[in-house]
Amino acid sequence: MIANRDGNSINKNSKFTIATTVSEWHHKNNSGVGIDYEYIVNNKIYKKTRNVDAKKGDRYLIIFDSINPRRSCLIFFHKIDPAEKIEIKTSGWNENEVPIKVDISKVKKYVKEIVG
Repeated sequence: MIANRDGNSINKNSKFTIATTVSEWHHKNNSGVGIDYEYIVNNKIYKKTRNVDAKKGDRYLIIFDSINPRRSCLIFFHKIDPAEKIEIKTSGWNENEVPIKVDISKVKKYVKEIVG
């Protein structure tokens, strides 16, 4: 139930930013398995773990709930090229402001599949 509410909230109040992986794949009792990533919204750092195969320092597009930025989903199929210089907007980008080509309907479908 909670996961479904998170996914609906993310899609309803969506904003986008870039997350950076800050660890290699690992297993932690308290944080699960996968990689740790972080992203910044309004000068606050959010940290999460996701079970994907990525390397430390990789950057990905994420979608987050603008009302509660702790609710987010890393968009694994939108890896950001390290050479690509993108200025990150402090409060995140609205759907029409994302500086890379994004299929919003595909992203929102992905959020429903992954988060609920």
